[in-house]
Amino acid sequence: MDARFVSVSDMAHWELAPGNAAAFEKAGIPFVITAADLKDIKSFWPSLRKAIAYGLSPKAALAALTTVPASLMKIDDKVGSIEAGKVANFLITTGDLFAEKQVL
Repeated sequence: MDARFVSVSDMAHWELAPGNAAAFEKAGIPFVITAADLKDIKSFWPSLRKAIAYGLSPKAALAALTTVPASLMKIDDKVGSIEAGKVANFLITTGDLFAEKQVL
């Protein structure tokens, strides 16, 4: 790509986007992380790991994938956490969910 044809707004987005979730967390603004509308689903985990590298806590990342969307959709009485009476989906890993070489 020829740098002469990249807009300043595109460059700013590339530089700042990975830190947006961390900024929301720091400001106490609820946010959700989703794979919806991704052009390449394989970019989800690397992008999430990048957000963590840019300051998003793993605890907030997990909440943004589970409890926060359930709460915002007002279905947290049915999903979003593992509790008796709720629908549960499990993801079993061999270690830290957000580790770069995690086996999912």
